Amino acid sequence: MPVLIITGANRGLGLEFVRQYAADGWAIVTINRRSSDELDALAKQFPVDVIDANLTDDESLRDAVGQVRHDTVDLLINNAGTMGDGSFEEIGFDYQAFGTFNRDEWMRVFDINVCTPMAVTELLVDRLEKAPQPDIDARESITGLRRVIARLTLEDSGRFMDYRGEAMPY
Repeated sequence: MPVLIITGANRGLGLEFVRQYAADGWAIVTINRRSSDELDALAKQFPVDVIDANLTDDESLRDAVGQVRHDTVDLLINNAGTMGDGSFEEIGFDYQAFGTFNRDEWMRVFDINVCTPMAVTELLVDRLEKAPQPDIDARESITGLRRVIARLTLEDSGRFMDYRGEAMPY
């Protein structure tokens, strides 16, 4: 059974990642600042381990990773993030717009959106390296992607394609 570790999985996109990967038979570990009723319900239905941690505190992250019971991690999704205090509905597009700069708030956003993914990845790199490696190298992937991008048309909008330009099911 492949193993996914995902940060910020208590709601939104992270929760949906958990829902879909769990339905596909993956073992999942979530690392969140706090769980949610929806995530706890998934953990009762599927092999989902929920770990709460302060995602901007290195010691808390080390403790969280120490609770992961899997030696190999097939996929890491660093999903945790913030756009600042409050929800989008509360703060909107103008939040932190030019002329309203707040250094302390930007540093908090930078910490969770940039530093946390780096810290989590560093803590898990040994387990990620144990996972089976893909059969495609970077050169083949980028060459294929460039070929696909070059021949895209408006009719291709909304389609999912692999690096060879073959349609993928959504």
